Amino acid sequence: MSWIYDLPDGRKACIYTEGRRILFHTFSGRSSGTSAVLKEDCSSGPVCLMYYGTIYFAYIDMEGEIVFDGIGSGDEIRTRPEGKPEALRIACAAGRVSIFYLSEAADTRTNRLNMWDPYEGTTRMLREENQYFQYSVQQMNNTVLLILYRGSELICAGVWKGGEFRYVQEDAAEQRREKARLLTALEQERESAEKEKRRYEKELEAERRHSREQDQKLKEYERVIRQREQEIAYASRKYDELAGYASKLQKAVKQWREQYMEEIS
Repeated sequence: MSWIYDLPDGRKACIYTEGRRILFHTFSGRSSGTSAVLKEDCSSGPVCLMYYGTIYFAYIDMEGEIVFDGIGSGDEIRTRPEGKPEALRIACAAGRVSIFYLSEAADTRTNRLNMWDPYEGTTRMLREENQYFQYSVQQMNNTVLLILYRGSELICAGVWKGGEFRYVQEDAAEQRREKARLLTALEQERESAEKEKRRYEKELEAERRHSREQDQKLKEYERVIRQREQEIAYASRKYDELAGYASKLQKAVKQWREQYMEEIS
């Protein structure tokens, strides 16, 4: 494993590993250069980064510590993380060189992604998952992109902003969840309005049915009244006819009496 950089003085520099040693080699166009042994206790790594002309690197030593150093930047810095560290990455976030690594929590057995600031001596847990996952850190000028994945499944992606990683993938997922919640709420309101509409329609239909029944009863009353009026008119006519017959009969009887009673007497 090796890294090649262009130094500010025009030379090229190479950092590479040879067994457990980390070596630094510089060369120019006129000479093959010289090599120097930087470390001899490398168990995993290293990871390297050039920032403002200084080459920084980090690795895991034989004791499980994370070692951070910079060529010509002073003494090395070490930390012993909780759990066994693995999968080192290095990036410069907001002007500070930081080391990323995975570890397993001893108490919960969860997998964690951590970020160590060697100059401040602080470690932050960026992510915790119940299942093992992988990650990638990409340095793009001053932007640091963090991608978490499990096999072919993308868990989330984030960018360093305001002193923390903003997980844009999760933001999109949260927006989708918020949209789903909004749609659910709107659907519930629609169903509630639909139920209220059906209830109103039932009440209106009941009122209309009651009104039709009242109209039918009124029409029936009017029919009965008209029928009674017709019966009364018919009875009145019959009474008048009978009264006329009775008057005529009385006159005929009177005439008969006057005629025949005189003959008999």
